[in-house]
Amino acid sequence: MSECEKCHGKGTIPCSTCKGKKTEPCKECNGVGSVTCDGCDGKGEVTCEECYGSGKEVCPVCYKGEVEKTRWINCSNCGGDGRDHGDGSRCWRCHGRGQVEETYYEICPNCHGDYSHYSDKTCSECNGTGKVKCDECGGGGAKDCETCDGTGQVTCSHCKGEGKERCPDCEKREREAKEKREREAREAKERRERKEREERNRRIAEREKMEAEEKAAKERKEAIQGCGCLLALVAIVGFFIWWWFEGMTMSALPGMWEQTKNCVGGSGGIVKIVGGLIALFLGWKLITAFKHKAKKSSEVSMSPKKRWKFVVLGILLGFFGVHLAYAKRWLLFLLLWAGFIVGNVMSDGASKAEQDTANVPQVTQTENQGKKGGSPIGGIGFAVWALLWIGGTLFIKKDGKGNRM
Repeated sequence: MSECEKCHGKGTIPCSTCKGKKTEPCKECNGVGSVTCDGCDGKGEVTCEECYGSGKEVCPVCYKGEVEKTRWINCSNCGGDGRDHGDGSRCWRCHGRGQVEETYYEICPNCHGDYSHYSDKTCSECNGTGKVKCDECGGGGAKDCETCDGTGQVTCSHCKGEGKERCPDCEKREREAKEKREREAREAKERRERKEREERNRRIAEREKMEAEEKAAKERKEAIQGCGCLLALVAIVGFFIWWWFEGMTMSALPGMWEQTKNCVGGSGGIVKIVGGLIALFLGWKLITAFKHKAKKSSEVSMSPKKRWKFVVLGILLGFFGVHLAYAKRWLLFLLLWAGFIVGNVMSDGASKAEQDTANVPQVTQTENQGKKGGSPIGGIGFAVWALLWIGGTLFIKKDGKGNRM
């Protein structure tokens, strides 16, 4: 830093008030060193105390025509008994004496109160003038100023007697440098806090990303497990439906097994089952994706019913419609039982007709296969029953009031 032009690097300059003299004029006496005497108001004379200003000798016995006397009188507290009337102890005022001394004034018997005209002789103190020289100012009417001890100068109030003050240019540069340091420290603190905040946000974002990835992995795992359960469940249902189409008898199982091994022949059962499973799986995925998109686009009222309970009841007891009863879907519950009853009734009728035709030797294998198919109405009833059992378990997600479970 270059040398200051005002102080030349000293850091101080002569005091602007005292110009380096270290003193300034006394404000009490305006720099003259003396003030008016307050004992004589600047007159230099005061009233003579010997003659009280009369200029003549006064009575030597009295003070302004009166003399001081004393006498003993009864104590007003104990009435002269010396005992306190309250508890009988010694009187606190007269100390048990019964009397106290009283001071009083009377007219002087020497001058009879006319003390100032007691004599025609001139007062020796004031020579008959009634005035004497003031002791405080010596008769001059003025006295030394007590603030400056008569010098007229006091310590400079600005520099406190040092005769110099801080260089304003140097002080300004120091103040600016201090403000700069404070500003840089504040900016460094803000940068540090911003960096810490960014680092904290980055960690939060990484944690959220990790949680999202874990959640997505968990959802994929659950989806895979759900698809596996769905496929297994659909395979079981498809097997029973195929068995029902074959007459649902133990004698039909070997033929179904042969069809499964050959993957061809007859009605192509395994091909039908696989095709049905694929179609059902794709349909389930499309419906799930559509419902997921609809859930994001609109608010859905939630039901106190639990979806997982509904699915468990559907898998375990869905053939009785327990899951529909839990969700209070009564219309579908009745429809399920109606389909189940109609299917069973019509299947029994078809079984009786098959037994009747079994006694006729001319019936061909083709006709027997046709009769094993059962009644179309019975098939529709069982289809409705199976659809509400399996399809309802997988795709119904709302209760009887339309709220999502």
